[in-house]
Amino acid sequence: MKNKEFKEIIKFINYLDSLSEDDWKMIEKGDLVIEYTLTPKSPNSNASKSNVIEEFNGSEVIQRLESMHDKDKGKVYLESLNLRKVQYEKILKELDSPFDKKDNIARLISKIIEATIGFRLRSQAIQGTTD
Repeated sequence: MKNKEFKEIIKFINYLDSLSEDDWKMIEKGDLVIEYTLTPKSPNSNASKSNVIEEFNGSEVIQRLESMHDKDKGKVYLESLNLRKVQYEKILKELDSPFDKKDNIARLISKIIEATIGFRLRSQAIQGTTD
């Protein structure tokens, strides 16, 4: 097995690990299906990149993160999405969270985690409550 193939398998396992208990219950019931497809890279994939980025909706990612209770699992989930920098920036814009254009992807992911999971955990700690 090649190193690149192994990395893809690890990403998939990390994604599965990031699923919540509710997700697993829905999978067991048959309400959710896990799909993993292999698609060949097209020679003119650059032409469609701008359309994909414009069509990207970060609200689904935000909802998923807000349902998580662990920053590490949130980070694994975000990394498994393999988004582009502009897509992470779009998520931060939807969260109304500041960022610099100089921020790298790792820093953007960290800011997204803090604006979603970290924010809720801090709030619960201050209030003395847990979900």
